Amino acid sequence: MGNTFGCCLVEEEECYSSLLIEAPKAVKACRNFERHPLLWGCTTEEEESTEIARVLQSIKHRHGREGLHTAGFEYRLEACSLHHPPADNEDACDIVEEKKFALQEEEDITERERCEKCCTRLHHTASNTRIEDTNRSLFIVDGDMYDEICRLCQEVAQEFMQKEANLKWITLCEDDAHDVPLRALVHRDYRKEEEAKSQQPTLLIATGNGKVCAGIFSRKHLLTSGMEPSTALPMLREAKKRGMRSALITPNARGKYYTMNTFQKSLSALFTSSSIIQQQPRKQNPIYVVAHSASGGYLTRHLLTSPQLLPRIQAIAFTDSTHNIQWTKHNPTLQSKLQDSSSLYLRSNDVRSLGGKEPPKQTGSKADTDSFWRHRFGSIRTLWAGTNDHSLMHWSAHDVIWGHFDRHCASSSRCKHQ
Repeated sequence: MGNTFGCCLVEEEECYSSLLIEAPKAVKACRNFERHPLLWGCTTEEEESTEIARVLQSIKHRHGREGLHTAGFEYRLEACSLHHPPADNEDACDIVEEKKFALQEEEDITERERCEKCCTRLHHTASNTRIEDTNRSLFIVDGDMYDEICRLCQEVAQEFMQKEANLKWITLCEDDAHDVPLRALVHRDYRKEEEAKSQQPTLLIATGNGKVCAGIFSRKHLLTSGMEPSTALPMLREAKKRGMRSALITPNARGKYYTMNTFQKSLSALFTSSSIIQQQPRKQNPIYVVAHSASGGYLTRHLLTSPQLLPRIQAIAFTDSTHNIQWTKHNPTLQSKLQDSSSLYLRSNDVRSLGGKEPPKQTGSKADTDSFWRHRFGSIRTLWAGTNDHSLMHWSAHDVIWGHFDRHCASSSRCKHQ
C-alpha cells in the first residue's frame, strides 16, 4: 500500500506541474481583472495562477466534504441566539453563534422552527471568513475554480439533504447513448414495484435549467447566501413533518440539449412505468409538485404525453414557470387542471415593466394579470413570491407554497399535521 500511495503522489505532482505551464493563460481567460483583486493570500498574478492550479488539481478527483475541505472551505451552521443562546449573553437576538457543519452531529436541527436568521453558510477556513456576494471573487475565482467549488458545494448540500430527509440515490436509466446515468434522490424505502400501491403522499421537486443538480435552485446563492435559501432543504424538512416522501430529479443531468428528454425519462421511471398504476384509484399515492422555471414547461409537456400521472397530482406550485396553457388546447382535462384551485403560480417580478429595479411586491399578494398573461397561463391563481430574485422564490414564498399544499393535503386526509 505504501508503494501505491507513493505512485499516486508522483502522478499527482507531475500532473500539477503540467497544469502550472498553462495556468497563467487559463487564469487570464477566466478572470476579469477590472472586477476584483487577486485571490486571497496572493500578491502577484503568478502566485495566483499557481494557487488556482494547485486547488484545481487537489480537488479534481475528490467529492463532497472531503473535496471542499481540501479546497479550503467548509459549511458552518450560523444559528441565531434564539436557537443557540450564548452562555454569557442574555440579550441580543442578533448575536450569531457559529458552529461547524458536520453530518455526524447528534443534534436534530430539523425540529427547529424555520428561522431566516439561522443558516448554513460557506466559510473560507484559513481566513475564517464567511463567503458573501461582496467577497466571493476574492476567494473563488470565476471560471474552472468557480465551477469546481460549486460542484463540491452541491454535493455537500445533497449529503445534508440525504441525512435530514432520509433519502438515497437510485439509478433511473442507463443507456449507451449517454455517458451519464440518470439518477434521482428518493426516500430511503423507495421500491418501484410498491410505489403505486402506497397511499403515502410524495413531494416532487424539479429545479430549473443550468448547471444545478437535484435539489439545488442556485449555485451562486449556495456559495453566497447559504444552504437553506438555495436548496430544497427547507421544503424537505416540511415534507418530513407531514409524513410525506420526497423525490428530487435533475433535468440537467445530461446537458442542456437533453433536458426535456431527461425530465420525461426521470418521471416515467419514478412514477409511470408500472402497469399497476393503471389499476389504481384516483389520487392513490398523491404527488405534490414544485416545478421551478423551465421544469414547469417540462412538466406540462410530459403530462400531455403521459396523462396517466395526472390523476395522482394533488397540487402544483409553479415558480416562474415557462409553460403555456395554449399547449393544452386539445387536452381539456390538463387545461382545467392547470387553472383550477390545485395549481398555483408564483411570480418573482414583472419582468416586462419593472425589470427588478423596484422593490419586490409583498409575499403572497395577488399579482395583476393582463390579457397577455391570461393568454399564456390562463386563469391560474397568480401571487407575488416576494423577491426580485428568480433563484430565491422557493425560499421567500416558502410559507405560501406550503399553505397551498396544506389546503389540498388536508382535503386528501393523507398528510400528518403538526
